[in-house]
Amino acid sequence: MRPKVLLPQLHENSVFVRHEPCPRCQSSDNLGRYSDGHAHCFGGCGYYERSPGASIHDLHKVKKVDIQTRLTLMPDDVTITIPREPLLWLLNYGINEGEVATYKYLWSPSKKWLILPLFSGCNHDGDQEVVAFQARNFSESGPKYITDGPISRHCFVTGLLSRRKIVILVEDAVSTIRVGREATTMCLFGSHVGNFELMQAKFLAPKCIIWLDYDKRKVAQETARKLSAFGFPSTTIITGADPKALSQAEIKGYVDEAERVLDESGTD
Repeated sequence: MRPKVLLPQLHENSVFVRHEPCPRCQSSDNLGRYSDGHAHCFGGCGYYERSPGASIHDLHKVKKVDIQTRLTLMPDDVTITIPREPLLWLLNYGINEGEVATYKYLWSPSKKWLILPLFSGCNHDGDQEVVAFQARNFSESGPKYITDGPISRHCFVTGLLSRRKIVILVEDAVSTIRVGREATTMCLFGSHVGNFELMQAKFLAPKCIIWLDYDKRKVAQETARKLSAFGFPSTTIITGADPKALSQAEIKGYVDEAERVLDESGTD
């Protein structure tokens, strides 16, 4: 039998009601309010309001989604109930409850894996097929990260509604979520930019910023030079800490400066 996974069908009977000002990014109309009371910002700042009385721990409406047979490592006990340790790990990196729900993080009690599922499209629609996943291992044995499925052939993109004309490439999923509050951001699940990643990035925006971990700074600089030579204007952000470990104000500052560098380069 093909394995099944339980994924949350969030706000199943809720419908859009109106636009409202966002209290975080101060936009006059980016906040979408829904009939069950929940709201989220379409502008990418990450602001989210739960439905009255709701919690990510008691969102009990789930549906079964087939997992392709090539996913051989997906545990059969995954749940949307995230225990304290992995939840605090996410919160420590600035991932809020709304984002835990939006990106449909899962937990395997038997494996002690925090799982980010990837769907067949670039969004996070539970109606689509789960094609790959990456897990953070919280057990005392085994590798820290586990990947299953053709993850290099599927994209994880955040900040698609950003008005900036840039796409930012980062190494890991948590950094993708954090940086995605400021601009369209794509996860590389590593540091390699191949033909697939290049085509996806050029589809998303006319200019590119590469923000890898500090130990990959030379890789980032060389990649930016190559992309620019191929007509895809690119630059880098180099920081001592991973993007996910920075404050949101610091992330915004680095993105603003890199975007300014690209704009002053005079290439479109």
